[in-house]
Amino acid sequence: MAKPQPVRVLMDTCAVPDGTTMTETQTDAQGGEVAVEVPGVCFPHEGEWADILPGVRIGEMHKLRLIQELGPAMAAAEGEADEMAQTVQLSDDAMQQMVGLLSKRVVAWNITDDLGEPLPQPHKNPAAFDDLRAEELMFLMTAVKGETAVEKKAAMNGSLTTCSATPPPPSPTLPDTAPSPSRA
Repeated sequence: MAKPQPVRVLMDTCAVPDGTTMTETQTDAQGGEVAVEVPGVCFPHEGEWADILPGVRIGEMHKLRLIQELGPAMAAAEGEADEMAQTVQLSDDAMQQMVGLLSKRVVAWNITDDLGEPLPQPHKNPAAFDDLRAEELMFLMTAVKGETAVEKKAAMNGSLTTCSATPPPPSPTLPDTAPSPSRA
């Protein structure tokens, strides 16, 4: 009986804010052009990848639903006396759910931090995600659901399906209780 093989997701298109702003021309509702300040982005993971187990399990679907309900739950907290406390708790709960799910589905990666240092391997290691930005977590969550920009474009062109995706080369076997490497 064959087990599902991880699918390699390229991190090249993962955009994160770079602290700059750019002026962009957009069309307003009346058809006129208006200059808008937009945050600048960079792509810090060019040439990097993550190996992700395809498919979503029932328990993971429940976690995904909780994460997707974050926006409406935060909106419901608006104007409440304890709005800030509710918002912080909702965000923390969603982040814990997301990292827990990712640590089970992302089995290997070659992702580095902003200084080019390799991050600890992610499989069964939620702490490995601590140095990622929210945009990077969302990129990985999107990939877990099979919705990266590359996959969407390929699906529209009919050139890639989940079933025909080439599995990555074998990743090193990670013990179930691998300690997190020191990042001194």
